[in-house]
Amino acid sequence: MDKDNYFFDEDAKEFYTAIQSLETDEDCKKFLRDLLTEAELKECIQRWKVVRMLDQKVPYEEITHTTGMSSTTIAR
Repeated sequence: MDKDNYFFDEDAKEFYTAIQSLETDEDCKKFLRDLLTEAELKECIQRWKVVRMLDQKVPYEEITHTTGMSSTTIAR
């Protein structure tokens, strides 16, 4: 299987549908806590912070300093 095909297979489509069905913050919290470990959830939240900072054109060095994430992770 092509490494990127899993983004479009039936399981992925069902996953996206499940996410789209979440209506409240509480639904989202419960869904993510059931799906991810605490460490994975913290990592996702940290990556989301990086995305927002990149969108605001914050320099990599400042993002690294603020988040503690490596420049390699930020570049990804």
